[in-house]
Amino acid sequence: EAAEAVAALVAIPSIEAIVMLTGDQEGAARAVARAVPGISTIAFGMKPADKLAWVRAAQDEQHHKVLMVGDGINDAPALKAATVGVAMGASGTVIALESADVAILDDDVRRVPETIRLAHMTRRVILQNIGLAVGIKLAIVGAVFADRAQLWA
Repeated sequence: EAAEAVAALVAIPSIEAIVMLTGDQEGAARAVARAVPGISTIAFGMKPADKLAWVRAAQDEQHHKVLMVGDGINDAPALKAATVGVAMGASGTVIALESADVAILDDDVRRVPETIRLAHMTRRVILQNIGLAVGIKLAIVGAVFADRAQLWA
C-alpha cells in the first residue's frame, strides 16, 4: 500500500518531495525507504519535538507548504503546525485526530493522494462558482448602467 500511495503522491504536480519523519531506528527507517521508492528524505529516531521543529523549519526557513500525515500522539504537534495536517486511521489517537485539519478514518495510506485530488477538485469548483457569481453580478451592473435592467422594482 505504501509504495502505491507514494507513487500516487509523486505524480501530483504540487508535491515537491516526500519526506519520512519517524521515531523508528535507522535500520527500520532505511528498510522502509528502500522498499518504498519515491521517498526523497528520511529522518529517523525523531521525537515529537523533533518532528515539530522539522515542520516549522520547512515552513519558515525553506518557505514550503507542509502536508503532514500521522496517526499517533507523537505526530500531534507536527500535525497541528503543518500547513495541512492529516490524521490517519480509525485506530489513530484522539489527540492526533483533534490536532489535524483532515481525518481519514481508514488505515489505507492510498486514501491520502485520493483526498488531495478531491481537495484540488473541490477548490477548482469553488473558484469556478465564485467566477460565475462575479460575472453575473458584473453583467447585471452593466445592464443597469446601460438602462437595460432595474435594481429596484
